[in-house]
Amino acid sequence: MLKRIVLPAILVLFGAFIISSCGLNKVESVVKQYEDLQKKACACTDVACARSALEEFKNLSIKYKDLRANQDQLNRVTEASKNFTICIMKRGVTIKEIMDLQKALK
Repeated sequence: MLKRIVLPAILVLFGAFIISSCGLNKVESVVKQYEDLQKKACACTDVACARSALEEFKNLSIKYKDLRANQDQLNRVTEASKNFTICIMKRGVTIKEIMDLQKALK
């Protein structure tokens, strides 16, 4: 049960941190990319697909690490990140893999 609470919180915080940290003209497009990635992750049927989505999440977060967003956009990214995490964990992505992502984003 702790895994189901802690891990989504980690990626939620990362998504919110990354998006809060660039130019508002790009922000809406980036928010949409996070939302689309969440949908892609939730459509995965195996762990390989989920791991691929996790890698995309990492690359997206690195690419837009300096983006600044308003509260509504942050809320949307937070929700997408939470759902993303739940979906990839259901497909077999491990806590270690998610924690490794966290370390890579620092």
